[in-house]
This record gives sequence, C-alpha cells and structure tokens, in this order.
Amino acid sequence: MRVHYVALLAAIIASVTAATESKLAASELAISARSITAGQNDLPVKRLLRKRTQEEDEDEDEDEDEDGDEDEERLFGINIPVIDDAFKNVQTTMMLNGMQKNRISADDAFVQFGLKADDIADDLLQTAEWKTWARYITMINKEHPDESIAGAMTQRYGADRVAQILTSAANNPTTKDLALTLEAAQLQRLLRLDAKPESIFTLFKLEKADDVFDSPQFAAWSNYLKLYNDKHPRNKKTVLDTLRANYDSDDKVITFLVSGANADNAVAAKLKDELVKTWIHEPAFMFKTLKLDEAGNGLLTNPVLPTWVEYMKAFNKEFPDLKVTMIQTFTQSYGDDKLAAILQAATKVPETETVAKNLQSAQFKQWMSQNKDPDDIFNLFKLKSSNLDTDSNADIWRAYYRAYETENPGVLFSFTP
Repeated sequence: MRVHYVALLAAIIASVTAATESKLAASELAISARSITAGQNDLPVKRLLRKRTQEEDEDEDEDEDEDGDEDEERLFGINIPVIDDAFKNVQTTMMLNGMQKNRISADDAFVQFGLKADDIADDLLQTAEWKTWARYITMINKEHPDESIAGAMTQRYGADRVAQILTSAANNPTTKDLALTLEAAQLQRLLRLDAKPESIFTLFKLEKADDVFDSPQFAAWSNYLKLYNDKHPRNKKTVLDTLRANYDSDDKVITFLVSGANADNAVAAKLKDELVKTWIHEPAFMFKTLKLDEAGNGLLTNPVLPTWVEYMKAFNKEFPDLKVTMIQTFTQSYGDDKLAAILQAATKVPETETVAKNLQSAQFKQWMSQNKDPDDIFNLFKLKSSNLDTDSNADIWRAYYRAYETENPGVLFSFTP
C-alpha cells in the first residue's frame, strides 16, 4: 500500500480552499448588496445577513449567548474545524519540507516527533506521531516507501519488536491492511538483500523469544523462509537446517526444542522427531555427540537425555542384534565408580529418586553378571574399615552388599556393613 501523503494533502487543501473561497465570495456579494439597503434604511449589518421575522429575532436574542457564533459560521458556510485541520496539515507539510531540505535523517526525525523505542503504544500505527514520521520517511525515500518505513521501524525498534507491533496492528481492523503491507514490505526488503534464513532467525531474536513457535516473530520468520525458498528453489532451507546452523551442535538444538514453553509445543516435538531421524550412529556415539558424557551429576536432569533414550529404543528396535542398554552406555562413558556415585547422589533427590534407584538396580545386576562381589566394589572405591562412616561411597557398597546377599544368600565376605 503506497500512501501518497503529499498528493492527498494537496487535494484536501484545494477542496477546502475552493469551497471556502466560493462561499466567502457569495457571502461578500450578499453583504455588498444588502449594505446599500442598510445605508438607505440605517439598519444594522447583522440584520442584513438574512431577513428575519420579529419572532426569530426574539428567539435569537435568547439563544445568542449559546450559539450565536455557530449560527453566524453556518450562515457564512465556513466549517472552522476543517479549516483548522487543513491549516495544521499545511503547517505539517511546511515543517516536513523544511526537514527534508535540511536533510534530517529518519532517526533524528523519530526523536523529533517524540517517538521512543522503549515506549511503544498499543495503537502505535494510529498515533499522530507515528503517522507524521512515516509520512516524512516516504518523502525522503520515494523509491520504496513501504520498505523504507519497515526498514526505519526495524532500525529503531528491532525486527523482533516490529513483528510484535505489526501482529498486534493486524488484529485491529483499522490498521490491519497497513500492518500486513508493512510486514510484506519488511520481508521483501530482507529478501532483496538476500539475507540467509539463519541470519533472519537471529535478527528476530528467536533464540531468546518466549514460546518461540507461537510467537509473532516465528510467524514472520516462517513467511520469510517461504519467500527465500521460492527465490532459491535449488537451495531450499528447512526450519531444522536453520536451527542446526544457528546452534553449534545437536545437543543445543535439542535443548532449545525441549526447554521452557517449547517442551509442550507440537511444532517443537515435530522438529525434534525430524532431528532424531537424521541420526545414523550407534547410541553410544550419539551419547557423546549430545555431550551427555559431560553431564556428570546433572545427567538424569539433562533435558537432552529423554531424547537420547527415545533414540536408543528406536535403534534397538531397528537393530536388535546391536541392542544396548542405558546402563551399558552410561558405564562406557563414566566408568563403574563415577556412575555409581552419580546414581547414589540422585537417589537422594526427590526429582530423580525413582529413576536413580532403577538405574542403580540395573548397575548392580550388571556387576553381578560380571561376577563382581561386594569385596570387589569395596576395593573399587578404595574403602577402609576406618572410614566407612565418613566415606559417601560406603553407602554404595552397603547397598550393593544387600542386593548381592539377596541374590546369593549365605555368602561371606571380608567386610560386612
């Protein structure tokens, strides 16, 4: 939508001026003619504006204080508010012309018109300040006026906030068309610059947005992605491509997709499934790729872990001959002693107590299958009879002792709890 502010203004002024001059001329003729009569009969000029009856004159005397001025304005055919508006428009035009002549930038005009980047009105596009600023931008950038307005707004508010402003304005019937036009102009401007989708993702600050996949910024970015792919049919980008380009590794992509409001979002879930399907390696390799081998005591609360477990299950189903378990993979990365300490600590945290006890039980069974008895675990942790009450690893040994004794009753060991 190209807003021809100057042409529209000129038309309004011409219309008002012509109407005013015409009516004033008619009034002057009437007054001149009646003035001759007034000179002959010594009647006040006011009475010559229109011949009245005595009753009308009496009524006028009663109401004169309230609406006498209004009657006279109406008789002359002059609409004062319209003239005031036209006068203001003339003043505005003169001011904008002066600013243009002095090469005032859009940024300086933004400040001059009282707009603030950190104080955005809900009805911004309806405010006189914004309209005047937008009008000035079209005066100094006539080639692409809509794109110029969108670009100037992006410069002052940031692309992410512009997306929010335009989405809000699009929900208002009064500003809907303007908002849609400016959004399209904003995207076309970026497309002319051939900006990469991953760059625009960052420009819209989507990595910081709350509830990102339901945000106005994501909607605007998705529209840009479509435009970009239409322009580059042989080099199309997907949302997942962009996420991988913007985050250094798949573990960060997964973390992004399962964190905060994204955790329950259908779009995020779909993207996560798409990502998992691209993995072709064994679970142990992906465990390290996702940096779960570096999680330490935070392993069981790591937001990426559930996705890895899903992948492990899918892998085991697809390749039953290569089936692996969680405890095998955990042990491969952490070793018996470190993993045991991680699980023991997690049993004392309500959030992870249940899963930690299940995994600890699986570890104990693995030790038994490897013919490791309580003495082996005692030595694994380098325990001494003198520090059994102070060494936290002694609790792991005691727990394993009880589990082993349940499976192998009556067996004696060097040390007993």
